[in-house]
Amino acid sequence: MANPQLPVGGLNLLSASFTCNTFPQLNIGASNLTKAGIRLAPEGAATGRIPVMVGVVNSPQPYQMVTVTLNLLKTQIIAAVYKAQFESNTVIGNCTVRPDIPIAEFGLTPYMLSNCALMNVSELDFSGSSADYAVQISATYFINASLFSS
Repeated sequence: MANPQLPVGGLNLLSASFTCNTFPQLNIGASNLTKAGIRLAPEGAATGRIPVMVGVVNSPQPYQMVTVTLNLLKTQIIAAVYKAQFESNTVIGNCTVRPDIPIAEFGLTPYMLSNCALMNVSELDFSGSSADYAVQISATYFINASLFSS
């Protein structure tokens, strides 16, 4: 049986952040976000499975596409900065997503993302009952690094 006395760690919703190497004006911290915060969604399988006559051949993939959703506050200048970036250039380069884990904890580490691009803004509610300006960013997340050393 596993040791039930292991510390479970903790979360810090103020630790999550998004940083953009090429456009630092797009950096996001807790004070720029709605309660929904930051979400990262991997797309597709990390390993392909190819059926053959007598089994399955594994085909590890070198990357996954991911979608990052930043639930920004439309009531802050950061929403106007992102709107202007959409209007200027949607390709934003390499970015980092830091999870809601305190820096001193040993849990999930940051996600280093490549080739990031602004993709969309969710439907905007101008009824005076929502502060959300949700921006979706598509990126490449490199996985299976050992493939490059064989």
